[in-house]
Amino acid sequence: MREMNMRIIHMSDLHLTSDKHPIWGVDTYKQFVKALNLIGSIHDVDCIVVSGDIADDGNLLTYQYADDMLNSFSIPVLWCPGNHDNIDTLFAFAKSSKSIIENPVTINGIQLIPLNTVAPDENCPNLNRSRGVLFENDFQYLRKNILGQDNPSILIMHHPSIDPGGWMTNKILKNRELFNDTIQHYRNIFLILYGHIHYHMIHKQYGKTFVSAPSVGFAFNKDFPKYELDKGQEGFLIIDIENRNVDVQIVKI
Repeated sequence: MREMNMRIIHMSDLHLTSDKHPIWGVDTYKQFVKALNLIGSIHDVDCIVVSGDIADDGNLLTYQYADDMLNSFSIPVLWCPGNHDNIDTLFAFAKSSKSIIENPVTINGIQLIPLNTVAPDENCPNLNRSRGVLFENDFQYLRKNILGQDNPSILIMHHPSIDPGGWMTNKILKNRELFNDTIQHYRNIFLILYGHIHYHMIHKQYGKTFVSAPSVGFAFNKDFPKYELDKGQEGFLIIDIENRNVDVQIVKI
């Protein structure tokens, strides 16, 4: 059997804004540039994955800036949307973006599938709920890209389907039971990458590995009071895959 190896940079929750104003008192642009400088010193990277909340304001200029900067490394870049992203703006931008935003891509024999777990707020147009959800068309998209697929597959999504505990329990995927029940039947799915909680965790369940990236912008902690910043824990992940074995390193900013 052919070996399938990959090195992924997993970033999440950049929370950039078009006017560069601080978020939670943090200069997220400065954090982003620090992360990019660190990535530039890492060797043998096959792709960069950003699991949502690229923009805090959902502005087109923010997406254009992030797209230009992330693609300066000349390796594939894949995004999925987060609850702070403007879905209409992001998916319209996907048509001209250098990053892969809507469609799966296969790299080194491993398929990466971005999922949209964002739940629009029915009461507030242009805003999204903090909790995520997958609709039937999302499950159809997942099944379409998994059924008959021999390649090992990685899912990239914003919201966790595994309960992180503490106050972060309220930030999970609403229909996580249906999602978890669905993916456990697909043996080629071996890794799920997510963000949203601004906190790094690793779970192993259903024979799969679930990994959340610490936020590039600002970090939280499930054991701290709600929304209290965990300063110094901002960062991203280096994920090394050898066949289906997953090794994770944290890079703090």
